[in-house]
Amino acid sequence: MKRTSYLAAAAGVISLMGLAAGTSPASAADHGSAKDVFAANFNRPGSFHINGVPQAAAAGNYIGNASDIGIGVMHIQDGVYTHGSYDVILPVNEWTNQAFGWANAAGWYNGPGMCSEQLRSDDGGYTWYRQTPDLGPGQHFIGLGTDYDVLQYSC
Repeated sequence: MKRTSYLAAAAGVISLMGLAAGTSPASAADHGSAKDVFAANFNRPGSFHINGVPQAAAAGNYIGNASDIGIGVMHIQDGVYTHGSYDVILPVNEWTNQAFGWANAAGWYNGPGMCSEQLRSDDGGYTWYRQTPDLGPGQHFIGLGTDYDVLQYSC
């Protein structure tokens, strides 16, 4: 069963505020509000704002966990991961740069029966958009210049 996530709602809120394009507002799911996700992205560690406008892109990239469960993340795309398919579990409402001090993250892992929705930024957090399609089980690698907020759900 597909469900509308608050990531989609957040992308709509960000778009309505003039910070991102390419998405349309959607209703929030039971995980939280669009305001919460927007605040988490807009005020993420390493970002700097003057009058609500990001001033400089943070170096590197990060993955944020917008799920209500921990998600497996990979630090370096080298095929050697501490737990087989991922290096460590990223706690709920955390970012890889904050939780682990990583300047870069390589990707995340959806376990069997899990899918994910993604909110993506290609410019250090200045603009965010809902990346589609949702992704199924397996490893999902990201580019060096992309930041993600990931919401895992049972699929």
